[in-house]
Amino acid sequence: MRNIMPHMAAAGLVLATSCLATAGERPFTRNVQDLKQGQCVYASYVYEQGELLKMGESTTKVCTKVDGRSLWLTVDPKALKEMGG
Repeated sequence: MRNIMPHMAAAGLVLATSCLATAGERPFTRNVQDLKQGQCVYASYVYEQGELLKMGESTTKVCTKVDGRSLWLTVDPKALKEMGG
């Protein structure tokens, strides 16, 4: 699983930069049953698969799908820095 993390992070970075959305445009939900396939939720805001979420100075997460389930994966800060993120 570790070997694919940099590739997943790179794909997420490309997708995130191509679909920039401000908080005002971002969908909001309080019900996880409203989520579509490939979407993740954080603080009631909906994120699409591949979007990055900066959660602090050294923590970045990417919305992804593993075994049919959408979830947040933590991106290795060293790998993100090497990619220019």
